[in-house]
Amino acid sequence: MNIEYSPRFNKTYKKLHKSHQKQIQNIIEVIKEKPTIGDEKVGDLSGFRVHKGRLDNQQILIIYTYCDDSNVLRFIDFGSHENFYRDVKKHIK
Repeated sequence: MNIEYSPRFNKTYKKLHKSHQKQIQNIIEVIKEKPTIGDEKVGDLSGFRVHKGRLDNQQILIIYTYCDDSNVLRFIDFGSHENFYRDVKKHIK
């Protein structure tokens, strides 16, 4: 399976503390094992999946795409729920 990260994902990831980066990596490992685990979105975000995880005591969302044909898992962004979908819609257009 090929794993790709968007520049936006990498930029946000690099700003995190090492312990938070480890928690994000653990969530990514769960997604790698079962790429269809995330909720499939509809409407403007159709084709994307969102998986909910925890970063310390705060819920975070990781949005990604998975193409079964080419076996590519691409992580787009992650963040807290507040304005998350609005920001992602701006980024993908």
